[in-house]
Amino acid sequence: MKKFILLLGVLFAIFAQSACKEDDNNDPPIINETDEEVSFIVNGGTAYNGKYVIFTNFNALITQAYFNDTIGISHLKALGQWDNANAFMEVFFPDDTLGYYLMQEPQPPLFEIPQDRFFRITLDNTELYIKYMNVYITSYGKVGEHIKGTFNGQVYDYVHNPAGELININNGKFSLKRTE
Repeated sequence: MKKFILLLGVLFAIFAQSACKEDDNNDPPIINETDEEVSFIVNGGTAYNGKYVIFTNFNALITQAYFNDTIGISHLKALGQWDNANAFMEVFFPDDTLGYYLMQEPQPPLFEIPQDRFFRITLDNTELYIKYMNVYITSYGKVGEHIKGTFNGQVYDYVHNPAGELININNGKFSLKRTE
């Protein structure tokens, strides 16, 4: 009987250890491991549902991150490749400090660029127009350092559905080298 209980205990320990290893394989993807990148997860819509978008290897002529002290606005834009197509993100926000910004387009969208708050994502030549976007600037470095942040919100896809499919953007992160 003691041997049976000991055997049962060993089997239980092996089973518990293998169950833990199975959970390790289901970890979510690690986002933003490289020095410069933009990444996010798309939920909803017919064209991009469930896609993990990550782009790096930016086009050096287009990609910029800077503060314009004449008008007091930070401007970030990144053009890279994702899924063998162009991917583009552009953000305007006031000041050059850490903080939270809500960017919101009136309904129905007017497709106008506000003076100091704007967010745009384009995937494979499809511009996704924002309903709202929460942007949090987590790091604002000097020239040569990085401007980093997170974002999430909702966008409309008018190309794949003229009525405008609502798409959720989750776990968005960016890290762009400040150019000026």
